[in-house]
Amino acid sequence: MAASLVTFSSCGDFLDEDPKGQLTPEKFFLTEDDLTASVNALYERINQTQSWTNPMYPQWQGDDITANPGSNKQACAALDAFASEGANKGVTDAWNLHYSVIKAANLIVNGAGNVNGSQEKKNVAFGNAHYWRAYSYFYLVRVFGKIPIITNTDINQLDAQPAEIAEVYEMIVKDLKDAINELPTKYDYEPARLFDVDVWVTKQAAQSTLAAVYMSMAGYPLNKGTEYYKLAAEQAKDVIDNNHTYGFILNPDWKDVYSMGNNYNKETLLGINNDAKGWWDHDSQLSSCCRFESLGDGGWGDAWGEIAFWKRYPEGPRKNAIYAKRITFQDGTVITADCNWWDIPTEDLWVPITMKTDAKELEKQIKGLDEKIEKEKDSEKKTVRKVNGKYEKLLFEKGKKCVKEYHPMFTIFTVNCDEKGGMLRRVCHKSVTHPFFVCVSIYS
Repeated sequence: MAASLVTFSSCGDFLDEDPKGQLTPEKFFLTEDDLTASVNALYERINQTQSWTNPMYPQWQGDDITANPGSNKQACAALDAFASEGANKGVTDAWNLHYSVIKAANLIVNGAGNVNGSQEKKNVAFGNAHYWRAYSYFYLVRVFGKIPIITNTDINQLDAQPAEIAEVYEMIVKDLKDAINELPTKYDYEPARLFDVDVWVTKQAAQSTLAAVYMSMAGYPLNKGTEYYKLAAEQAKDVIDNNHTYGFILNPDWKDVYSMGNNYNKETLLGINNDAKGWWDHDSQLSSCCRFESLGDGGWGDAWGEIAFWKRYPEGPRKNAIYAKRITFQDGTVITADCNWWDIPTEDLWVPITMKTDAKELEKQIKGLDEKIEKEKDSEKKTVRKVNGKYEKLLFEKGKKCVKEYHPMFTIFTVNCDEKGGMLRRVCHKSVTHPFFVCVSIYS
């Protein structure tokens, strides 16, 4: 009998789980370095919510953006038409990626207090976590309405029930108030501060976001009215009145707020820092999402300007900053032509082909072009020709739309005015020497 009891006890110990690979607040937070690592991990999650267009697809339900009805843009086209199903990749990414931010924030909120370190460093971690958790819930509640509120780190929690919208907003406000009390007004160390701007959240950024939250609560669906507009004004005024400490400015030209040529500008209250040498998780791919696919330089064509909205938009500098006045066609980084999106040429337009500089690659390129010219010799439609020893390609065909999409094109995240206000040109992420600093979308 005794032997049986001993055996039973040993089996019980053997079956106890010890998930050593599972990250928990108790196991992870030991030193101040762990605090920094946890905040860095949080920002990686944040980057993924705004590094490409999938998690932004719910915004296609506005009347300013539309999408290619064909190609691989069915997910955003469905949302544009209010005909999306639950399996829509943009909807699921928006949900999953923002909850992944919440999960990373919860790890900090529940564990940073265990660190044997300075309260100042712990407050920075707490403040960033509270802010981004609030930001994520603010996004989710406006897109989905009733949503589960999750504040723990239990990966096995499967029974979370949707909370009322008012409850979600209560938590958002509480988190932002906590962040305001915990965050500094300025950082003096990397990676919290880079290129002379704070890239981690500051107190004033949290206050500005709280103002936006109060404004949202004043309107639909909570309809709290005048009282909450006053609360929003109080938060905003406090930031304005203390700007001598923060150093924000208003750029003389509206286009400079979002221009990659004016990166890390002082009008940005809060930005997401991206690594130009990274990909997807660490770099913003939004430089490609608005560029039309037909232009031949790697554009994705996810976001087309809606023609009706474009027509209603008042003429002036702001419209010129939002929409490309002239759409450029490129061969690599060389602009070969530009046109209005509505132009239909009266004659064919041929442009030079950029030739390879490497001898072997040039030989291969010439062979391919000569073969194409020979193949098209008896065809009415020719796409390549050789004139005076130089190769050219057909860019615009007489009587056909220059821009096949035949919609206005957005410039934000896509094209850029140079420092002299010259030709609009596409900026490829691979050629940028500084990381992108993408303004956080607080208003949707």
